[in-house]
Amino acid sequence: LGPGERLLIEASAIRVDRWWRPELCLESTPPGPEAVRAALSQAVSTRLRADAPLACQLSGGLDSAAVAALAVEAGARPPAFTVAFDTPPWDERAQAAETAVALGLPHHVLELEEADLAEGFAETVTQGEGLMALDRWIALILLGMCLAYGYAAYFTMAGGMAPFMKRNPIWP
Repeated sequence: LGPGERLLIEASAIRVDRWWRPELCLESTPPGPEAVRAALSQAVSTRLRADAPLACQLSGGLDSAAVAALAVEAGARPPAFTVAFDTPPWDERAQAAETAVALGLPHHVLELEEADLAEGFAETVTQGEGLMALDRWIALILLGMCLAYGYAAYFTMAGGMAPFMKRNPIWP
C-alpha cells in the first residue's frame, strides 16, 4: 500500500482506498528560514514553561536535534532520551549521543531488540488502529523511561512536518 492508502476487504470486493493526502498550508510565498526558526523557538520556549522537570526525545535526526538545541539556547538543559535498536539502519544512538555531547545534555539510551518490536507490534497496531501507532508505542516507551528517571514529561518533534500540514498524520 502507498502512503495514505488502506486495503478494504468487503464481502463483494477487495479494493485499495486513499483515505488521506497531505494538504500543505504554505502561503503563496513560503516562510523563510528566519520565520521557521522563530516559530520553532517560540514553540520550544512555550513548552519549557512547565511546573515539573522536563526531558527531551533525541533521535539522530535534524528535527529532534533542532528542538534540543533551541531548548539549550533558551537556557534549559533537558536530559535527552533515545530509543536504540539492534538493527543497524534504524539505530541512531551514535548520532543522538554526538548531538547530546555537543549540546552538553545528559543522555539516556533505552535499547530495544527486533524481538521487542515484534512482540508489541500486533497489539500496538490493533490498539492504535493503524501502522502509525508504532510511533505512539515508541513515544509511550520514552515517556515511561522519562517517568522512571523522575521527569514528569518530555517534548519531541514527533511528526516533524506537522506544522506545515492541515492535519497531523501521527497525532490527530
